[in-house]
Amino acid sequence: MISSFLSSLFGCSQENKSNTITPPITKPVENITASIDQKTRRAKSEKICESNGVPIYKNPNSLFVSSEKEVKLRNEDEVVDRTIALLYLGLKSEGLEQVHLDKMEEEYGISSKLSPVEKEYAYSSNPTDQQRTNANWRYESLHVLLWALGYIDELVYPNQMCNVADDVKIIYELGRTNLEKIKIEK
Repeated sequence: MISSFLSSLFGCSQENKSNTITPPITKPVENITASIDQKTRRAKSEKICESNGVPIYKNPNSLFVSSEKEVKLRNEDEVVDRTIALLYLGLKSEGLEQVHLDKMEEEYGISSKLSPVEKEYAYSSNPTDQQRTNANWRYESLHVLLWALGYIDELVYPNQMCNVADDVKIIYELGRTNLEKIKIEK
């Protein structure tokens, strides 16, 4: 079972159960030509990793994310929406009472801010432990979004978890009105 999963993940097995062809998820590394910005970003990241003792995958033709030309950055409205969505997911993962989650849904329209996978978790009455764990780790992304919005001065090297209480406090103190006002003012 694991080998068939890995085969399908890496494009080695192109057939699924319905006998239709599924394109590979990734491009073979020998077919990757990185742009200058990708190479520069990779070199900078590798330097940071090396200085912190993080092992590096050495294949020069792999592990590139999209070039800057291909990336569509989210606007401030979308960043605020993701911030609210990730807060909701994190709070649910910690067992916040459903009445409070329902209030957030009503106030912020959470459903429209969640991906399909997030919705599956958010509206499950019996989520799995893995779903709960995955949602809890989304606090780290929430922390980065608060930095992007200007509420956290500096992102430090990620060798420890963010301070969730501080991040939730920022959003709580802003309140709905001020958080939504970001969309208008910025």
